[in-house]
Amino acid sequence: MINEIQFVLFFANETMYKLSKMGFLIKEKFPEIGEAIILPINIEASQENNQPFIIFNQNPNLQILANFNNIRITVKNSFIIRLEEIVFTILKLFLEEDVALVRVGYVPSLMFDANKKNDFKTSCMNSNIFMDTIDFQFSWLKKLKFDNININCWERSISDSDNFDGLLKMYDFNTCMNQDIIIDKKFIKSFLSFCNRYIDQEN
Repeated sequence: MINEIQFVLFFANETMYKLSKMGFLIKEKFPEIGEAIILPINIEASQENNQPFIIFNQNPNLQILANFNNIRITVKNSFIIRLEEIVFTILKLFLEEDVALVRVGYVPSLMFDANKKNDFKTSCMNSNIFMDTIDFQFSWLKKLKFDNININCWERSISDSDNFDGLLKMYDFNTCMNQDIIIDKKFIKSFLSFCNRYIDQEN
């Protein structure tokens, strides 16, 4: 069962837009998200720092962070079934502001019960080195072929007996850099379908 999803739209290099205007437009489309916090632009912060300038964090089930590198949409509970609607609305807002989009990322988190945790330990932790293991975090990267492009797929399997009994699995699907992709509704819908089919096959 998916219990949290993050979806990321990545902007082209040297992207700029009006922060207050975009914050207003997002709030106008999703009033349940609460008020935006608009932070001053820190020109000394490196691009890799990925510091947000627009923060919507008042609704625990729908949160949005944005800067000039990307916009990250996080949904939980009833908002999960609205993911496509929310992403397509945000996409349209940025395209109307002539912001070029070059990549996407999809990060669903799934919580499984203790049986799944035991199955994972049996299949992946059968070396003696893991005999006394209490908790674990495993991750690996695969390259997947989607249509004519490559997709990175990180898979993480995590146990944390202090906080939950089962197995947390996190997938991080993202399109590779420097690929010629038209990021539109059709592409995103196909991308999500491909990723979800992969998850279903793996579980």
